[in-house]
Amino acid sequence: MKKILSLALAVVLLTFLSCGTVENETVKETSVNNIAEENEIIEIKDSIPDDLNFNGATLTILCRTSPAYAVGQNEFVADEETGDNFNDAVYRRNTIVEDRLNIKLNTVYDTYDKVPAMIRTSVAAGDHTYDLVAGFAANTPPLAAEGYFMNLFDVQYIDFARPWWNQNIINESTVGGKLNFIVGDANISVFGYCMSLFVNKKLMAEYDLPYIYDVIFENKWTLDYMNGYIKDIYKDLNGDGVADDNDLYGFIIPNHSAHMNPFMEAGGMQVTKIGSEGNPYFAMDTERMSGLVNKVYDILYNNNGTVIVGGDDRNNIMFKNDQGVFVTGGFSNAALYRDMESDFGIIPYPKYDEKQGKYLGGVAPYYSLFCIPVNSVTSDMTGAAMEAMSSESYKSVTPVYFDVLLKVKFARDEVTSKMIDLIRESAYIDFSILFNESINNPWGTMYELVGKKSNNFASWYGSNNEKIQLAIEKLLDQMNSAEY
Repeated sequence: MKKILSLALAVVLLTFLSCGTVENETVKETSVNNIAEENEIIEIKDSIPDDLNFNGATLTILCRTSPAYAVGQNEFVADEETGDNFNDAVYRRNTIVEDRLNIKLNTVYDTYDKVPAMIRTSVAAGDHTYDLVAGFAANTPPLAAEGYFMNLFDVQYIDFARPWWNQNIINESTVGGKLNFIVGDANISVFGYCMSLFVNKKLMAEYDLPYIYDVIFENKWTLDYMNGYIKDIYKDLNGDGVADDNDLYGFIIPNHSAHMNPFMEAGGMQVTKIGSEGNPYFAMDTERMSGLVNKVYDILYNNNGTVIVGGDDRNNIMFKNDQGVFVTGGFSNAALYRDMESDFGIIPYPKYDEKQGKYLGGVAPYYSLFCIPVNSVTSDMTGAAMEAMSSESYKSVTPVYFDVLLKVKFARDEVTSKMIDLIRESAYIDFSILFNESINNPWGTMYELVGKKSNNFASWYGSNNEKIQLAIEKLLDQMNSAEY
């Protein structure tokens, strides 16, 4: 690639997931092409010494994988060049890192649910099987709180200020001067799980619906607007008089937490905030959360245009069959619709209301987190490899993912390309999302209520408020007392 990195891409990567707080801002349509034309090439070098040499040592990466979520080793493993853009970019990155540091990358993997036990067993046995862990975001942070990972601030060669490291996660997960996991451009799955809505343009035209991109750029794409937009879009395709997943709807959504909970992030909800002393505290806006629950409940259960489907990939099958105007999914779902006959677009989840200003979005917790086992004897090599992999991914893998795969292969028009930029710029992750499983699952609130056909937020809050506060306090004590 002669033009390694445009300023537009650099700006996006610098700002992606960078907002530690959710503040109202006016969304402005940015001309990505104009910025790129003015600044065609930016190449940022890392600070790894040119003569660093680890004498052919093997660096073993323990990676999680999951057939259910189509993620895992493809972030790190590419045995040869195959002609596939992404695979070949990963292969070249790995080769460059190996040659540069004189190391051999060896990736082993198992299902995401088994990896935590593998780490615990390895550390408890005092062995050094794994040099680097690329753990599942949903179940790795609890191990950090238990003291199974090194404080990355003590590791050489990681330059945390560089744009290939996710600043939002660094800020939100640092407690008592300790940072146990990090996300960089080598963890490309963090982009794949930016949650969004896919829109069927053929059905949008057939039902003479307002042009959705204009609605978004006019700052009007809210939960109430969506509710009216899909209202009564229903067609009994097989004529059996039963509303089921064989029919056509305005909105298709799986009964799954990864698809329902992002309404919280999109609606500007924060569960925790960082206090003046740097410690997070429970800060759920109960009035806003109650409103969010009611609005989403109304869309899902009081609108003939919505269908909630079960598993077995029914949501994707229905969307490809022109059975829905909208369907929820992550960026990675675009690959599933590549051969879809009807044109489709990608848009953000709707805002709470127009006062919110900025569009926001969630990231499903299926991406990978970099961690180093607490008993590592190769942390210098691992730190250098993490830095080299992420800096090289920033230059070569991420541009391929966005500019070649999403924007060229999957996005079918220029405006959809701009929507992709808007969505990834709007995503955020905070402390309570990262440590959700350790603090009584507050980010499961939407699914726990609406997924089970309830909108009684007051009852949920009464039962969980104190539990969450106590869980946060316990977690902080645990993290502050852990020995590294």
